[in-house]
Amino acid sequence: MNHKFLTTAAILFLCSSAFAQPQTNLETESVRPLTLKECMQYALDKSAKVKIKQADVDDAKIARRDAILKAFTPAVEAGTYAYSNFGRSVDPETNTYVSTTSFNNGYSVSAGIVLFNGFEAVNNVKISKTSLMMGVEQEQKLRDEICLATMEAFYNVVYYSKLSEIVEGQVLTLKDALTLVSRQEELGQKGYADLVQTQADLADMEYNLIVAQNNLASALITLKDIMFWEEDNELVINMEGVEQVRTLTDADSFAECSAVADYALDHNSSVLIA
Repeated sequence: MNHKFLTTAAILFLCSSAFAQPQTNLETESVRPLTLKECMQYALDKSAKVKIKQADVDDAKIARRDAILKAFTPAVEAGTYAYSNFGRSVDPETNTYVSTTSFNNGYSVSAGIVLFNGFEAVNNVKISKTSLMMGVEQEQKLRDEICLATMEAFYNVVYYSKLSEIVEGQVLTLKDALTLVSRQEELGQKGYADLVQTQADLADMEYNLIVAQNNLASALITLKDIMFWEEDNELVINMEGVEQVRTLTDADSFAECSAVADYALDHNSSVLIA
């Protein structure tokens, strides 16, 4: 089973759930821990790429409307003109000069519709419709990519948070062990080599803790960058429920994975664009 299809289906489900929820101003609630869906929704709302793609879709809608109007509405033309003449002429009866002035005007209206132009108008309508559909799916694909990046960064923060907690607990345990070994070395129950070994283990674990904390800070910066989070606001994520992942057994894994794959094939933006 292609894991890419499974990931895409999960993204589509989370995106649809996030879009169904009313938007809230999360910037004013920066202290409140944010769930994964809220982080994804925030990233979509702040993404400049999504706004640009939405503008492209609006342009495609206008192009489709113009193509329909050009294909099925008649062309109407209207015009008007006016002119005047003036001058002098000889009156044959009196043999004198006479000044004359004349004014003329006219109006015209015409309408027509193209009956056949080699299906150009129909093809333009189809092309504009396809362009609009592709624009909509490209926007959805972009949203899926943003959601996937947000999801990955979110779980990286969760992973390194949990890892830091575990390593910190191991550091505390080794500190207690070092205190015990130091006392035992003073009493002659342990050798100096045991003390040095415990000190080395503690130093190694403290190094691992620093690495985990640095990775946590880097993951949090990555998540903020993807979400376009305000620099001055503190970002706190809600990690409750992230461990509630059900493991599929051999009996139901094939059926559920097949259903998820079918859903992904029917809704995958890349497939629809192709």
